[in-house]
Amino acid sequence: MELTLADLDFTTPWERVEDGARLEAELAKEVSKLHPLYGKSLRAIAKRIDRDDVIFAGSDCIALVHLTWKSKAESDPRWPTTYLFASIEELAGQLADDIESFNPASSSV
Repeated sequence: MELTLADLDFTTPWERVEDGARLEAELAKEVSKLHPLYGKSLRAIAKRIDRDDVIFAGSDCIALVHLTWKSKAESDPRWPTTYLFASIEELAGQLADDIESFNPASSSV
């Protein structure tokens, strides 16, 4: 059986995003023309509760993005920092690692 985004376990420190319009708008503002996500149609599917990390998905990619909340294009295409997952299975592994290593005592929430 092939894994889908709906199958993923978004539990602490992750939570599913119900309405990602604000996160999607911020991403669109931050990416410059040289950023790997520039021009892609992406939707926010989950966010970390203790960081500005958001998982975005589109028809051809899944990305973990650390938003800067600068509300304008970053001059350096390395920002916002972005990790592109090769597969949903790779993302599932990252989520499992995050859940296992999450320490609420060090969280700011």
